[in-house]
Amino acid sequence: YSSDLQKRAKKLGYWDGKETFRYYSVVQGGKPFSIREFYVLSSVAPSLNLKYDADTLPFSVKPDKKVSPQEVLSFYRATYDGTEYDQVKDLWVEVPRRRRTADGKIEQYKDTVCPVSTFMPGDMRALLNKLEPDITKRIRTIAVIQCSYSHIIQLRNWLPDEIGGVAYFAFDNPAQTPRVPIYAGTTTLPASFAICGQHIYREDAAVWAFRETNRIATINWEKTRGILEPEILTFEDMMFREAPEVEQKALDLINNGKSEEAQKLLTDHTNSFASMVMQRWKELKGRIWMIFARSM
Repeated sequence: YSSDLQKRAKKLGYWDGKETFRYYSVVQGGKPFSIREFYVLSSVAPSLNLKYDADTLPFSVKPDKKVSPQEVLSFYRATYDGTEYDQVKDLWVEVPRRRRTADGKIEQYKDTVCPVSTFMPGDMRALLNKLEPDITKRIRTIAVIQCSYSHIIQLRNWLPDEIGGVAYFAFDNPAQTPRVPIYAGTTTLPASFAICGQHIYREDAAVWAFRETNRIATINWEKTRGILEPEILTFEDMMFREAPEVEQKALDLINNGKSEEAQKLLTDHTNSFASMVMQRWKELKGRIWMIFARSM
């Protein structure tokens, strides 16, 4: 930090010059961590018995067991469902339903539903909190609706660079979008990846292949997550299932002095996978629209 930070902090009354100088308490004025950090660290190292009400947390922890790439990907989708930090845990209601029985009769029953989600608009949160104060406190989840893109990078130094480095990439909300494997040896991406759609709607921008479907899904996330989440996991399973074969083929090419052919193989794989998930998310948009068309 700045060479005169301690002097200025003392002059401004932020530090008495006697206690240990803690950067976060002087500059930030609060805890040096949020629920996000606590959730991940306590999840991978439960044996440490970390507490959120503690003043500090370790900068890093050694996981109790090895963490797989799939587990890291799941952290990026986290909204703390089922924990004390679940923002909609108190918003479940019983609603009357009707269904037809096997013998053709109409049966009345009650269903428990949560018509809002963690991804609710701020105005909805304000309304609910006005009706009952603090019924849904805003807690910064790991997966957020305002996310532009996210990536998790895995580095494996025992493999050639072209294969050893791979980014598991996703546009938009990490909880609503499948990931695409982008290897270090990938030389090009689909043209739509090069078009920015962050501040304007463009059908030729890759982000909108996902964002449009995802935003529609948040109209009633309790109902639509049963559609998107299995699809995400299906593509994730496919990505890791296909990886060993693709990587072995690329490795064989590199070992035989055919690095350019290996790069083409990896590039084709990445582009094919990206095109597949974009097309599927466009198809799901229509399916979700039909759900609401029938139920609203």
